[in-house]
Amino acid sequence: MKAKILIFVIVLAGLISCSKTPSPEKLPETVKENFRLIQKNPQFIMYVNFKDMRKTDFWKTVISDSIIKAESEFGGILDVFKKSTGASISEGLDEFILANSWDEKNTIILRGTFYKDKLNEYIKTDSSYMTISSQNGTLVYVQKDKNLYFYLKDNSLICASNYLSRIEETLNVTDTTKSTLYDNPDIMKIIDNTLYKNSIWLVTNQKSFIRGLLLNFSLGSENAGTDSISITDSSYTTTPQDTTVQINKNYFENVYQNINSFSLSTRMSNDLQVAVQFEFTDEMKAEEFSKVLTGMIALTKLTSGAVQKDNPVQKVLDNIEIITNYNYSFLKAKITTDNINEFRMLNLMQKPQ
Repeated sequence: MKAKILIFVIVLAGLISCSKTPSPEKLPETVKENFRLIQKNPQFIMYVNFKDMRKTDFWKTVISDSIIKAESEFGGILDVFKKSTGASISEGLDEFILANSWDEKNTIILRGTFYKDKLNEYIKTDSSYMTISSQNGTLVYVQKDKNLYFYLKDNSLICASNYLSRIEETLNVTDTTKSTLYDNPDIMKIIDNTLYKNSIWLVTNQKSFIRGLLLNFSLGSENAGTDSISITDSSYTTTPQDTTVQINKNYFENVYQNINSFSLSTRMSNDLQVAVQFEFTDEMKAEEFSKVLTGMIALTKLTSGAVQKDNPVQKVLDNIEIITNYNYSFLKAKITTDNINEFRMLNLMQKPQ
């Protein structure tokens, strides 16, 4: 799902800008405190603020009809908590954090309004649940079908994992613990530099994970017939003459080696602002990457008919920036309700059934 989001955002990019990168929003301290419950070196970390998004016009007009489908797409995990505690994406569930590690130990943090009495009554009627006691005596709930362990830290916070050992680690966290995400300066810097903080963001500094994201994009490019593109500062051609960057099928298989971090973030209001950030090892690599993306989009526009006046794709492309700033290749996009409605009219997007 995350790779599909990345592909969608990048495929919209259409121009290079040398403007200054916008200042990142500040991370709330309440969110930062939750990082003490997350492992120090995750493969990626994802944050979703349902409470703030529910208040927006974009949510009410575009997202609200997708709630049931969205809950099921989180692997059924959110549906588990909806049935057992009464807290759902549409009401009661405020914040969601997911951190995944290469050893497959996930950490899930939920903030919202949870009813322990409802939970205890519910599990009495569902044989897929059981309870166990942790090493310090905390009651841990087990959803056997999902291989999910979780406990209520208080009435507004649930900590969950697919491994009991990860649950035990969170229960042993104190203010002096130094093995949590909060104590990882590299990841904290990436999060701090991520543009938007109040809706959805995803960050990683794991090169293998970044490579996987780029290879998904690469496969989409090959399907579009873009086996090789030659790029200059002022024009984009399909023949290698006067070029500054030569891209072929292997480009996205190798470029990840020069990327230090990746961030995807959104801000939802009456429209959806999207930002994708690639932090490179140096300025030249960042500029090269921006040119490659721009060249590919120029070719995509020519082959897809997006250059036609009033084409919905063209309207979205008009709201795109690619900013190269120091060692960052930075993409910004704005998606409006009208954009979504026009896509649906062209059967590019379908309302959930």
